[in-house]
Amino acid sequence: MLNSQLTCEKCGAVRTLPSMKLAHGVRYKCSKCDSVIHYKKNISFPSRDSYAPIEVQSFVHPLDRAALAALKKVPGLSHAIKFMMKFSYEKYVRVSELADDVRVTQRTYGYIHDMVQEASKVMGIPAPSVYINQHPVPNGYTTCVEQPVIVLTSGLVEMCDDDELYVAISHEVGHIKCEHVLYHMLAHFLGNFPDLLGITKLITAGVNLTLLEWYRKSELSADRAAIIITNNKPKVISLLMKLAGGTGKLAGMVDYADFISQYKEWEELIKGVSARMIYRFSTLFRSHPFPIVRAHEIEIWADMKDQCEQVHPGECV
Repeated sequence: MLNSQLTCEKCGAVRTLPSMKLAHGVRYKCSKCDSVIHYKKNISFPSRDSYAPIEVQSFVHPLDRAALAALKKVPGLSHAIKFMMKFSYEKYVRVSELADDVRVTQRTYGYIHDMVQEASKVMGIPAPSVYINQHPVPNGYTTCVEQPVIVLTSGLVEMCDDDELYVAISHEVGHIKCEHVLYHMLAHFLGNFPDLLGITKLITAGVNLTLLEWYRKSELSADRAAIIITNNKPKVISLLMKLAGGTGKLAGMVDYADFISQYKEWEELIKGVSARMIYRFSTLFRSHPFPIVRAHEIEIWADMKDQCEQVHPGECV
């Protein structure tokens, strides 16, 4: 559980409490000198002796690796990337974010800034820029290669508790660590400008389906990064549940084991050639795997990681 700090400006007393118990802008009384504290929402992470470097190959999902190898062999891929760069799509994105969204800084949405800084330190990468976009659909994505940008929708921020939001941010930081962003940006580019100058029409069909196939697999690696950063499997699962069909209002009524159990029933449904063909067709144009599949993958990998840690303390990612 994430914590926040109440600091009294008068006597300097510091009190650490679960972040969800404290509301930004509310006045609290100092337990030591009884003066009023005007709380500014923050996240206080425990100090670490060091941030050991994490190798991508230690957690990247095998399906991600295989799908990326297949993607690189697709005719027209390099042409699409060159055209995207020639179009200066990265600059276009950065201009749009600055003009249309709210940038996260130490002074604006500072607690989100705290999360990004910590997640980036754990992954050993420079902290990216983060923007909040006004959109009711819960979503987050990362774009721009030279200076990565994470975009979180207002719907995602509203839906998540603090721990789940940290999971979502850690997931996006994982994409940056895994160097997924170039191909993610290409997917966005082809999606936003399929008819640009009549050129991308020639390559979209050949690239896009394979690109989406890899995109789905890359999400599995980023989920693993979220586990490494947050060390909070229940909140990774609860975020996936909310993305599948949960709400903040109903969060207290969820049995996560019950949600996970849906996977076995789903697995039975897709047995057989015709059922698997239906499954393949249903995922063909999706950018993300089904939430229940992601939850199942995380259950397996997190349990393996825990077992490794019991045998080799401090040696397992």
